[in-house]
Amino acid sequence: MKLRYLIISALALVCIAACHDYRDEYMVEDTVYLRSATDALVQDYSVYDALFRFGVIKSGKGRTGDQVTIGIAPTDSVVKYNERHSTNYLPLSKTLYNSEDIDNKVLTFDPADARIKVDVKWDPKAMVDKMTTEIDNFVIPVYIKKASLAISKTKYMVLIHPVLSKIGVKQDDYSFGCKTTSTGKVGVTLDNPIPGHDVKVKLTYTPSATTAKDASGKDVSYVAAPEGAIKLLSDEVTIKAGLNEVDVELDIDMTKVPDGTDHIAGKVKIESVTVVTDGGGLDFMPVTSREMVVRVTRTKK
Repeated sequence: MKLRYLIISALALVCIAACHDYRDEYMVEDTVYLRSATDALVQDYSVYDALFRFGVIKSGKGRTGDQVTIGIAPTDSVVKYNERHSTNYLPLSKTLYNSEDIDNKVLTFDPADARIKVDVKWDPKAMVDKMTTEIDNFVIPVYIKKASLAISKTKYMVLIHPVLSKIGVKQDDYSFGCKTTSTGKVGVTLDNPIPGHDVKVKLTYTPSATTAKDASGKDVSYVAAPEGAIKLLSDEVTIKAGLNEVDVELDIDMTKVPDGTDHIAGKVKIESVTVVTDGGGLDFMPVTSREMVVRVTRTKK
């Protein structure tokens, strides 16, 4: 009887121990951090997107309600970052983005909440104007100002770095050889690809005489190409989202060139550029180099 009592007691203790929830003992305390903050704290983002969305994340046990205040980090924070990382970032003027919606913004986490999203917005045209006329090293410094829970020591701040993209011809001079007919390729390129948007480029071709040196250094005269001898296969090309260049194809037809004329030329020009957006398109991308010369020499083979 006594042995039976001891067995029942032992089983009861095991059951009580099994019913105890030890999970909290293995979980870290609640911490808040910025989702878009990498180890370097800098987040590049295309200026043509007009909106940067970052997450304020609560991790850990996550069973309490909390309040987190975010803000625009003081200039001194950017200065210290530059000193540590040998960079030269400058805080962007608060008038160029919705700083009033972010600075001292209080976020309330319910016990079940793990993330709250915050939007940083700007006018792409105003930003492009600013970044075209001044050094392109501006950042929007957002940080966690205070919180009712622990703040991450490594992901408490993000420097949102708007990236300006410029476009231009890949080379300003192309040379082709052609016996009768062939296809030639020239290029248009972005200095910084735009991850979320296609870029449409409209082009024109104009016959144009020019002079260039041959392999021996002698000047060679190229006459303006006769009609139909050099032409664009399409007057519009698209640089796909995330890529930085596209080929422009030319149709070359030396049968349209009079006998005795072996050197012809023309120019391909960027006429307009449009960043494709959901609302239509943005047409104010800076063009760094607009024209390229196309030279064609009649070959015997």
